[in-house]
Amino acid sequence: MGKTEEKDRGKEAPVNHELCLVNRKRLHIGGIEKVYHFNEVLIKTKTVMGMLEIKGQNLFIESLDLEKKELAVTGEIKSLQYEDSSVLKKQKGGLGKWFK
Repeated sequence: MGKTEEKDRGKEAPVNHELCLVNRKRLHIGGIEKVYHFNEVLIKTKTVMGMLEIKGQNLFIESLDLEKKELAVTGEIKSLQYEDSSVLKKQKGGLGKWFK
């Protein structure tokens, strides 16, 4: 085993935060850390990029895998809202400039 492989063996790759919304009926989210609350109209989650609220009707958690940090939701999705934009403010360039 080489030195690079030994160094990387104990490290986890950083988790990306990604959203994939299909026809406002199916939502897949990567980078989920925890689900705090869920019912038919609201799902509150913590992601690697901050708190995220999913609002809609007939919301259903189709799958949740905290080990893989993935969440799949079905239903009529009306809005996605981040509660804390401080993560974006800390980023240089891009969207961070718009939230100052």
